[in-house]
Amino acid sequence: MELVFRTVGERTSRLSLDLALAHVKPQRAHVVSDVKPFARTVRRMLRELDHRCSHVVFVDADCLILEDLRPFLDVNDLPCVDCYGHDRFRGRVHGGARISRIDVVRGMGTWLKPLERRSTVLWPEGYLVGAVLRDLGLFWQYKHFPLLHDHFQRYTDIFRKYALWQLRSREGVKRRHLERSAAGWGPDAEFVVARHALRHAAGSVSDDAEPREIGEYIRSLPRIAPAEVAGLGLVDQDGEARAEDITAALAAAPSRFGPPPGRCKVFGVGLPGTGTQSLSRALHTLGFSALHDPGGEGGERLGGVSEPGAAWPSLLAHYDGMTGMAAAHRFRELDRRWPGSKFVLTVRDEESWSRWWGGSSRTQRGGGRPLSGYRDHVRRLTEYFAGRQDDLLVLDVAGGEGYEKLAPFLGTAVPDQAFPHRGERRAARSEGDSL
Repeated sequence: MELVFRTVGERTSRLSLDLALAHVKPQRAHVVSDVKPFARTVRRMLRELDHRCSHVVFVDADCLILEDLRPFLDVNDLPCVDCYGHDRFRGRVHGGARISRIDVVRGMGTWLKPLERRSTVLWPEGYLVGAVLRDLGLFWQYKHFPLLHDHFQRYTDIFRKYALWQLRSREGVKRRHLERSAAGWGPDAEFVVARHALRHAAGSVSDDAEPREIGEYIRSLPRIAPAEVAGLGLVDQDGEARAEDITAALAAAPSRFGPPPGRCKVFGVGLPGTGTQSLSRALHTLGFSALHDPGGEGGERLGGVSEPGAAWPSLLAHYDGMTGMAAAHRFRELDRRWPGSKFVLTVRDEESWSRWWGGSSRTQRGGGRPLSGYRDHVRRLTEYFAGRQDDLLVLDVAGGEGYEKLAPFLGTAVPDQAFPHRGERRAARSEGDSL
């Protein structure tokens, strides 16, 4: 295990590095400092760092890891895990820490090229990770950890970050999330700065701006931010964040790191094309860390749950559930191994599902599934859980069903945000990238 720590001099830099070293316990640590914009940081770390490890933990200086990650890291073999925590401005989000397998890290270097598209200018690291995962036929994973993101930052850093987030959040679910978050910001100076940054970016970069113009604005933010903060009549905070500051932050954001201990596991057992990835993201919004097909498309590399020496049941012990084909094919085994679990069967109109399957990459590779297979799967699930209505929820994501059914089934509050849909997330799958 190696650590790559990225900092541009944030107030939390020293505290963040100390916590990362203590809670990751890396064999080697690399510090990439004062490299702006973030695209330059990505190029530098991929070109200059020589890793000799199985996994690399990337941590940004705005991220405070509060508990030991080694129990999870020691059993983890997933290609990429983005870490959810509590963000000072946006609530529960993933960002600030990413765990990447070494084949993904090395693969990113082969994709490194001039970044001239809108998505690559706004999400330079996420674009590369996504490209490698698609090549490998594997999924991006997410997990809740006890970490704080964007707490105790300087006003100039807040301005830079939220000017960038305005550019990143102009469409779909990400726009709605940022708008809802901003609506809840209070009168504190840091929120005043963040709101001003949103307005500045909106007025400086048009919605149809070319990637070059967007990149120029991002590169100018370190120069713009001090002047804009001073124009608000604010003086940046002096000194570094202290360990004792964390106590106050936790008191203001209690229990934001996932479901309480002892809560049942949740398994999404629908077939591909029925909203399984959307369900996985929705579970994360509700506080459940859910694996999605840890063996890749269809879970081909997975053994049975009870297979001696199988690695993924050990990994699943650190998660709150799983979605996708890996769970759909093994729902009986999962039910026996974790009694009391909740199961969510995502379904879709048969004609719509047939069209989706007929145009999917699986069919193009010769893996077509007749409609009878879909019907048989739904029948097996409903027959198996007959009389257990508290254990199985049938959810038509494509038909518009979402949190209003899912949240009560899991005993959680309905969140004030739209249910995620994969189509809206294609351009935003890299939410954890930093400036």
